[in-house]
Amino acid sequence: MRPRLRQLVQRMVDEGTLSSDDAAALQRSLPKAAATDGSAPWYVRLLSAFGAWLAAALLAGFFVAAELFKHGGGALAFGLLLLAAACVVRSRVRNDFAVQAALAAAVAGEALVLVGADDAWHLRDQKLALLALALNAAVVVALADPVGRFLASAFAVGCALFVAYDERWEGLVILVLLLLGAGTLAVWLAPPSWGGARWRAIRPPLGVALAAGFLGGLALILADHPWRDRSGDVLLTAGITALAACLVAWILRAHRGSLRSEAGIVALVGIVLLGAVGWRTPGIVGATAVLALGYHRREVVLFGLAIAAFVGFAGWYYYSLELTLLEKSGVLALSGAVALGAREYLRRRHQPSQQGAPA
Repeated sequence: MRPRLRQLVQRMVDEGTLSSDDAAALQRSLPKAAATDGSAPWYVRLLSAFGAWLAAALLAGFFVAAELFKHGGGALAFGLLLLAAACVVRSRVRNDFAVQAALAAAVAGEALVLVGADDAWHLRDQKLALLALALNAAVVVALADPVGRFLASAFAVGCALFVAYDERWEGLVILVLLLLGAGTLAVWLAPPSWGGARWRAIRPPLGVALAAGFLGGLALILADHPWRDRSGDVLLTAGITALAACLVAWILRAHRGSLRSEAGIVALVGIVLLGAVGWRTPGIVGATAVLALGYHRREVVLFGLAIAAFVGFAGWYYYSLELTLLEKSGVLALSGAVALGAREYLRRRHQPSQQGAPA
């Protein structure tokens, strides 16, 4: 998915943004840079991370065994102090062990904050989840660590899904899922220059967490919830189909295309048909949209998440159909025929340009 450095340099030379002499000098400097690279091997970094998290776990066990925080207020104050110190330390250290220690301290501090708040204020599960959501939103901005930002983003997304499902109101579940889908598109399609260097550092972990939460939330609705009505799947599928159509329009605009073009019409018709066929499983359309987004942004993680989710949703859709085995075989045969027809259409469409190209 991501272009190699040699391909990127060659593309810059072809576009005229880099001269041939500069490209040759860059190629000669790469071996020297690799030889002077002082970063530790991956297994050393793994051992450093294990040691840091083990130290944090032992420290937390010491706090519990010594009963230092008999009241929630003390745990809350110390947790906030530890979390703030971890954010400051992480922004100034580069050593592998120090980085992992700061990350572990941030996680321990957040745990102390939530435990102390629950003990001091006796919060309900939903209020505690909302507090965790707000706290992790602040951590995403303050903690200058990609892993920490991903964990905080994923925790915040999980808290939003928990509140929606714990409320047992189908309208709220649909709203949260659509907001997660729209947030995924907005984060990945927004220009990196909008927020400067901080936004460029926040976008990848936040975008992956939103995409994973969106697909995970779509998987949760497949379970049999007594408070859910299957008619709500139609509304959810329609909303996701609209988001996918907006994604298609954005991609066409980025490639200087139009919705009225052949490619735009075919893409929109395919999305509408996919949503109409798989209205029982909105995740099929959602996984397709994430797949197109990952391919457009050349993000391997999004691509892998979408492939895994699409296979799971398609399998669920097939086995949940109240059809006989013969009818299901017909559905598979028809789906294969449509895929082969689309392949033949694309082959014939590109065949003239390939024949006209010089050898």
